[in-house]
Amino acid sequence: ALGLKQNALQEMPHLTLLNHDFYEQHLKPVLARWTLLFLKAQHLVGLSDEDTVRYMIKRPTEKDEPEFLKRVLALEEDHVKMLNLAFEWLNCYMPHVMQKID
Repeated sequence: ALGLKQNALQEMPHLTLLNHDFYEQHLKPVLARWTLLFLKAQHLVGLSDEDTVRYMIKRPTEKDEPEFLKRVLALEEDHVKMLNLAFEWLNCYMPHVMQKID
């Protein structure tokens, strides 16, 4: 309802994202939590839930957080791939798909 009131979302012909900032502030954190549930079902281990969500929302760089990035890179290769795919899904694919009208 908030997205519709703020004209950040459009209902017709289907739910459409009109404001990327709204996605960043309100939708992405919730979608990251849902994605965390999926990753845990795939047996992702080695990071806390908060660190996993933080990585998916804003992937750290070696310059910004070298120790955190070392912990991520110490995960099994498949887990690193899942995290990177989740990051891309939340930051590129999902907002792109939600902005498509036709």
